Amino acid sequence: MFKYLISTIFILFVVSSFGQDSPFPDDTPCGGPFEPCPIPLDGGVSILIAAGLIYGGKKVNDLNKKG
Repeated sequence: MFKYLISTIFILFVVSSFGQDSPFPDDTPCGGPFEPCPIPLDGGVSILIAAGLIYGGKKVNDLNKKG
């Protein structure tokens, strides 16, 4: 069951990465010095959150099996 969960989460992350647009749709890197650049801020944070949830779920499951 755990292998299927990990496989499903991995496949969802891979598929969702193909659906993202380019960060510079009009080929202009930035505006003025104080205008925001269209930079994606995710940078793998969602993968770290998912890994933390999986790890925490495993720890809770292990504690429930002990007691």
